[in-house]
Amino acid sequence: MFIYTGRGTLQDNNNTSHAESVVKTLFTDYLGKGHTVYLDNFYTSVPLAEALFKEKTGCVGTLRENRRENLKDVVKKKNKKGEVVWKKKGPVLVTNWRDKRNVRMISTKHKHKMIEIQVKKGIKEK
Repeated sequence: MFIYTGRGTLQDNNNTSHAESVVKTLFTDYLGKGHTVYLDNFYTSVPLAEALFKEKTGCVGTLRENRRENLKDVVKKKNKKGEVVWKKKGPVLVTNWRDKRNVRMISTKHKHKMIEIQVKKGIKEK
């Protein structure tokens, strides 16, 4: 853990976002060892997932719609219930699935696969 005390706390360089610098700083001792990092949507981005993959570290999490580096054709899609859109950029999988609202996910550890499950009263859903 480290305490953020404002601008200058981290040595951000021009090629990385603040969120990416935070993740890399916190996980310095774990990079390159085959671990997987699970992140919420404040920290996830396609460039971070690619950078972690290069360091032999997996990345899984939810994804914000408005990140600049996102795969726009996937995250901006307004799906109907049960509809899914996905795309890979190298090792990074970005998925946008809708149940009651759109859920955007990013992963370097998973493949895209939807399975049908049985929910209440015998109704099947994807």
